Amino acid sequence: MSFDSDEFDEVQFDWEDVLELRLARPRIFRCTHNRIYSGTGELREEVMRIHQPDGEVVEIPHGEIVSITYTEELELRRWSVKIGANLAARSGNTDQQDFGANALITRNATFTRWESRYNGAYGKLDGESTTNNHRAATMIDLMISNHFFVRVPSFEFYSDEFQNIDERYTGGLGIGYEPIDNTFAEFRISTGMAAQRTENSGGAGSTDAAVLASADLALDLPRDLDLDLRYALQLLVTDIDRTAHSTSAVLSFEVWDPIDLDVGFYWDRIEKPEPDSDGDTPKSDDLRMTVGLSVEF
Repeated sequence: MSFDSDEFDEVQFDWEDVLELRLARPRIFRCTHNRIYSGTGELREEVMRIHQPDGEVVEIPHGEIVSITYTEELELRRWSVKIGANLAARSGNTDQQDFGANALITRNATFTRWESRYNGAYGKLDGESTTNNHRAATMIDLMISNHFFVRVPSFEFYSDEFQNIDERYTGGLGIGYEPIDNTFAEFRISTGMAAQRTENSGGAGSTDAAVLASADLALDLPRDLDLDLRYALQLLVTDIDRTAHSTSAVLSFEVWDPIDLDVGFYWDRIEKPEPDSDGDTPKSDDLRMTVGLSVEF
């Protein structure tokens, strides 16, 4: 449970350690076995008493409360936005500019979670492009139990000039499992099927079927540190050689609320990249490390 105080800033408590709680404004209570109640609530002696609008009082054991969310009139409280950027420039004997940007937008409701993310990098050395890649993805998760969800749909756009990928679109659906979701850690895995359309710089294009898999781990570490790890696999069943991997690790240091210093590591791999129009084949692996600032609200 997060408690936002003008005196103590944001304080977080383990839900199991909360002995008494009074909610004067209406909330939506999601309980085990997909039971949903709305109204004001008070927690005493490990029992949540929910006062519904029709006057009925429902008593729910402390351990059966899955989530407490705001009602529709407080829609903005369901949204979270994080935007970051990094920039490096050098002049003199070498004229070099590198720029990167990332964004994460999420909306958490009682039964749904919508997430959109972007990560891109652009660089030049003495007027020649050295980096130019962009990845944007969006997905909607429908919660079907405390830990299981259905991902319908998911969509990703990817382009990388130096992997000879002009455009790659991937749309699919899947299922997922979230075994850990507490104050200190969030972990979820998912798998599914997708269709993929790729346009290469050499003029070739292809439409493929793919198996998707991903794993996300977010850790809330001591001393205002956050670590976000992500791995995604696109296994092309119609062309195994073009299977793609994407991995990222971002360590965030709180500089001044809400500004963070982010240190990121990114690894993208295509098992067998397509050659360009000159017949040159790029390397399979792209590695990138960034240092920048982000703001979260």
